[in-house]
Amino acid sequence: MPILNPYLIQRIYEAIKKAANILLVSHLHPDGDSLAAILAFYKFLIQQNKKATILVNDKLPFDFNFLPYFYYIETDFNNLMREKFDLIVFLDCGDFLRSGLQKHIDKIKNILTVNIDHHFSNNNFGTWNLVMPNASSTSEILFYFFKCLNFILEPSMATCLLMGILTDTNFFNYDNTSGETIKAASQLIKSGAKVNFALERIYSAPSIKNLKLYGKALARLQIDPETELATTAIFLDDLEQARADFDDLEGLDYYLNSLHDVKGVLVLKEHEFGFVKGSLRTTRGDVDMAEIAKNYGGGGHKKAAGFKIQGRIIRTEKGEWKIVSANSNFQDTISK
Repeated sequence: MPILNPYLIQRIYEAIKKAANILLVSHLHPDGDSLAAILAFYKFLIQQNKKATILVNDKLPFDFNFLPYFYYIETDFNNLMREKFDLIVFLDCGDFLRSGLQKHIDKIKNILTVNIDHHFSNNNFGTWNLVMPNASSTSEILFYFFKCLNFILEPSMATCLLMGILTDTNFFNYDNTSGETIKAASQLIKSGAKVNFALERIYSAPSIKNLKLYGKALARLQIDPETELATTAIFLDDLEQARADFDDLEGLDYYLNSLHDVKGVLVLKEHEFGFVKGSLRTTRGDVDMAEIAKNYGGGGHKKAAGFKIQGRIIRTEKGEWKIVSANSNFQDTISK
């Protein structure tokens, strides 16, 4: 197990013990690791007899609704304005903006904060910062954190943390997997984590709706000769025709990421609220998707990143994908 700073662990634990009302926050566009980490930490606080609230200030992906306490997650901070929190724990947030709380900075700016994360880009924005860039996931960090506190994991918590590790390593396929990551996963299984259950829920067989949308994406798939990225797009009309919603697109990015003769994949998806979400995935070690995402105001990991831009997707006569804003003259060419 990596050596954690015992002074830092103790300060974080003391802050938790002193707090009367704790807010747990994870990042926008939640994924398996962010949800697994925040729900496992919530379970930990409940066992410490603490009052706690879980916040993900965004729509939740219901592929993970089998995780314990999933339906306890609040998705709008405006519903919490009357609460008086004395501690905020940020989990898996590479920076404060990723929390989606910048509009409420005046409400929370004087509150003690704990920042637990594994992103290299984390700027240590918390009062106390447990940031481990070499860890595969925030869930892996929590495994070490609980171990340092001699906290015995229940099977449901172990399953959460294993889910977080598996999704952020793509089942140990990414190079963020270390020997310590494998050891942590092994010990979580010994603690009762249901690995077969996790596999079934994450990589279950696609539905008819999934396949219809996958067909649309495959039909539009093309290779950008400059970036060597495979690119495609999903439009709102595609969802309507397939009688599907955005949850039915889950897994498309990873499915296309299995292509072996490109550097990576970019999937553009139109959303009903007037924005386009770009998802970038790669299995290559010489490609940094987070750097590409930064060009469009996004971010993420080296092998999995994304961005969001207001507007809609159009395809030019030259075959380029463009995101065109309805509110301005903004036009950005994404790919050819």
